[in-house]
Amino acid sequence: THYIAGSWTDNNSSDGFTEGSGSIQFNGSSAQSLSAANTSGETFNGFTLNNSNGLTLNSPIIANGNTTLTAGALNTAYNINFNGATTCGSGTINATAGTVTYGSSATKIFGGTYYNLVIPNNAQLCGNVTVTNSLTAGTNIDLNGYTLTAPVFPAG
Repeated sequence: THYIAGSWTDNNSSDGFTEGSGSIQFNGSSAQSLSAANTSGETFNGFTLNNSNGLTLNSPIIANGNTTLTAGALNTAYNINFNGATTCGSGTINATAGTVTYGSSATKIFGGTYYNLVIPNNAQLCGNVTVTNSLTAGTNIDLNGYTLTAPVFPAG
């Protein structure tokens, strides 16, 4: 595991960071940010947020390994793809735009606010979830005692 106490900036437009098999943990004591010049964003194997002051994404991210939001808000207006397993913590998502997609292995859905949200089959909420634009959900969603609020669109 590589621990990042400051902000992350990748100025290489052709993906300057090679994720390998390790994981990255953002664990600063003040608010952190992540920026990547590559328009497809930054790819990580394992990804953990453990900073009560939060992390702001200024680029899309793809997390192919285990993702945990231990503490703090993951703030974004960009796409996030969780392709590996997700583990509940007290951290949340605050997505004001873009789409957060949980792949078939990412069955723990972080609490928070989402603009667009894609949930796989057999998922379980880790906190209250509010969707402000569009929800695409699989079958057998376990609310786990939390609420899932999404817009209702008229039929037709």
